[in-house]
Amino acid sequence: MKYFSFLCLYVILFFIGAASSNAALFVDEKQLHKIAFGKDWLKLLHYKKRLNGAYYSLVDGEHFFLHPQGKNNPLEELRATIAAFNTPNLQVGFIKQDPQCAFVERLNTLDKFGLIERHGVRCKDFEEWKEGVKGDSISLIFSSYFPNNPSSIFGHTFIRFNKGANEASEKMDLLDYTASYAAGVPEDVDPFTYAFKGVFGGFYGFFQFAPYYLKVNEYVSSESRDLFEYELNISKEGVDRIINHLWELYSSTYFYYYFLDENCSYILAQVLEVGMPEWDLDSSKFYYLPSLQIKKIINVPGAIKKRKVRISLKKKF
Repeated sequence: MKYFSFLCLYVILFFIGAASSNAALFVDEKQLHKIAFGKDWLKLLHYKKRLNGAYYSLVDGEHFFLHPQGKNNPLEELRATIAAFNTPNLQVGFIKQDPQCAFVERLNTLDKFGLIERHGVRCKDFEEWKEGVKGDSISLIFSSYFPNNPSSIFGHTFIRFNKGANEASEKMDLLDYTASYAAGVPEDVDPFTYAFKGVFGGFYGFFQFAPYYLKVNEYVSSESRDLFEYELNISKEGVDRIINHLWELYSSTYFYYYFLDENCSYILAQVLEVGMPEWDLDSSKFYYLPSLQIKKIINVPGAIKKRKVRISLKKKF
């Protein structure tokens, strides 16, 4: 009888311990629904709402979604993401990596809500990439208009990750990395096809990363375009979220590129909102020009810390 009592006590303690360890992972359906349709999750997966109330994501690559209906169903995508994070030996994305490595910011978001447990996965590709591009702050850069190229006739915007904020580091900003969103256009495309596909989303859009000195050489020297730099007032945590999310897009998916609305500036604005969810950089218009993105940023109180203009080589002469 004594041994039976000890056995019962052991079993009870075992289940209590198991329940305690998984308490953070338990979430009821009401809470799950609240998270799926909350601002954090909707912005992270770039969901928009149609006039009829249905959701859709701006992301078009199928590798970005872990549920077959994930593009149009935030709740099912949330459930599938939780399941994927707890499935060993699963490989996803372009470069076939563990879900916790492919979707780093999703992992952080769900961990914040207590929906998952991290397991010991070494994300070597992500860690090396992030070490190269990361910075302490972000500058939004507007390149002036360039009529020689139809896709740049209204200008262009991209971001730079500033590795430091002191005067000495500013002299080295040419070595900082930039992120820009652009269409992958074949070199041999004819003008008619270029215009048609550009307007109706016939090109794939990807994020590209390059040192700032290459951008300066391209815009300031080769194309004689001014660069207007706006250092943004984003916290280090917000900068980190943006970098993590850019990896999710860069290594796993693509968008359909539209010259008039879902272009370099619009998609970039959505990415900035991942780091600053309280910013509203969207537009109800049928077009979204780079200059509109700058106006949206300027209209956000306290969003800009300082400004700088890099004059084109032609103007200097």
